[in-house]
Amino acid sequence: MKNEVKLPPVAIKATIAVAALLGFLSIAALFKPVALVKAGYRGVVFNKFKGVEVGRNLPEGMHLIIPFVESVVPMTVQVQKNTFTTAAASKDLQQVHTEVVINFHLDPGNVAKLYQDVGEDYISKLIEPSVQESIKAVTADYNATDLIAKRSIVKKEAQDVVTERLSTYNILVNDFSITDFKFSPEFEKAIEAKQVAEQEALQKNYELQKAKKDAEIAITQAEAKKTSTITLAQGDAESQRLLRQTLTPELIELRRIEKWDGKYPQVVGETLPMLSLTSPTAAK
Repeated sequence: MKNEVKLPPVAIKATIAVAALLGFLSIAALFKPVALVKAGYRGVVFNKFKGVEVGRNLPEGMHLIIPFVESVVPMTVQVQKNTFTTAAASKDLQQVHTEVVINFHLDPGNVAKLYQDVGEDYISKLIEPSVQESIKAVTADYNATDLIAKRSIVKKEAQDVVTERLSTYNILVNDFSITDFKFSPEFEKAIEAKQVAEQEALQKNYELQKAKKDAEIAITQAEAKKTSTITLAQGDAESQRLLRQTLTPELIELRRIEKWDGKYPQVVGETLPMLSLTSPTAAK
């Protein structure tokens, strides 16, 4: 007989451990007793005998489940964004196409209930119809021009309707925006023409107010000039009156002497020139 190689006890134990581990991994790969829930998701547990386990919302990480009996459906709880276009009629029966953007997320603690009631197709089954109905309901309360002028109010009312409706299904609205209103080409032309007319009216009113202001300024300046002229004339007259009251023969003689140039007459019989009390300019 050939000599048999005997393994030491430690090597035997290691071999057994490796074999056991490989066997466990093989069974795990075959039966999948572990479920992994990715970040930003919750796991909905479906039991083949009990159905959806509503009170069991698996958080992120690894979880043990019963092979062949339980399975896990991943449901995102991250914020999602969707855009919808809604056709509706305004209060004055104008056709309006409204573009809406909604951001929302699933309630992490109730994804199993949502899955049981609606399933995974909650966008087409719940969110889109809710947006459509809210826009139609709110749009019907406003004239077409008011929808543009009061967009923030219309947005708030529609958001309140959508938020209340979706919250009953454990869908939470993060943001709701009306990004555009589109009307018929004829109505848009009418709006544009109205805006042009309003701008022209504002311009004409501005020009009229400016002309009135300029006229008021001109009148004020003319009145000021007139008042100044009258005041100056009155001052001159008062000066002349005062001067006449103060004239005496002695003062007149003094003024004659002051105006004499110091030259005597060259012809016998000539006398000193008469001295005028008025200025040279006035004499001319």
